Amino acid sequence: MMKEKLEEINTHISALSHSIRDMEEMMNASDVCFLKKFPVSMERVQISSQPDPQTPSGALIHVPRYLGNLLFRVWKKMQDIVQNTPVILDPNTAHPDLVVSDDRTSVKYSGNKQPLPDNPERFDIYDCVLASEGFNSGTHCWDVEVKESSCWSLGVTTASNRRKGRDFYNNDVWSVRYGQFEQDLERVRVYLDYDRGM
Repeated sequence: MMKEKLEEINTHISALSHSIRDMEEMMNASDVCFLKKFPVSMERVQISSQPDPQTPSGALIHVPRYLGNLLFRVWKKMQDIVQNTPVILDPNTAHPDLVVSDDRTSVKYSGNKQPLPDNPERFDIYDCVLASEGFNSGTHCWDVEVKESSCWSLGVTTASNRRKGRDFYNNDVWSVRYGQFEQDLERVRVYLDYDRGM
């Protein structure tokens, strides 16, 4: 049935192309010739009114079913494939008011300066800590659990950004802070596309 319809359409297209060519030739002819041939040409190019083509049942896809939540379904399958790895924090970069957990996957503000060495990697003004590994290309994503904190901040920066003094937030920092609000958050997703910039 489809093959027959395609042949019918191709025949119709061929006839239309031929008629268009003839009309273009007539338009290039002299005015008198054009007017003499016009009624005959009009009869030839008349298209018989055909009913709208009927789409056979089942020929169209059910768009909502197959495409409606495609991104979600792909994401769900990717979760099974992609291994989640925690961000490991570098305690040598942690501000003295921060306490990094023993497994180095979480940090808390203590408010009490710990007696830590003032090494060049450590933040001295801002309450920050860096991950032990960085990235220099690609896209990366983190889910940060924040449900146990009423106030928090998190961000992304470059490894070369200054950690001493007050210049840290002047360059190469993206950060978000959260205070006490009516609706508590449980998790924040940070998405980094290094190649396009923070």
